[in-house]
Amino acid sequence: MIGYVSQYRVAAKLIYEALVEGTFQWARIADPEAGRVDDIQIAKPGRLDAFQVKWSETVRNVSFSYLVPGENGR
Repeated sequence: MIGYVSQYRVAAKLIYEALVEGTFQWARIADPEAGRVDDIQIAKPGRLDAFQVKWSETVRNVSFSYLVPGENGR
């Protein structure tokens, strides 16, 4: 469970904000069909927000191209 605490906190905050806004439709946690951005999915009217949560003691930037398959075959 320790490895998921940050992920669940981020999910709870995002879901709570959508509930308060009145835009929350549904959420999925750790959906294997979502591909690389699978940690949190939150549906709102007309959109689906998907998040990959990473937490580390050291800082490392993750680019959009790292998440999206491209010419390099990832």
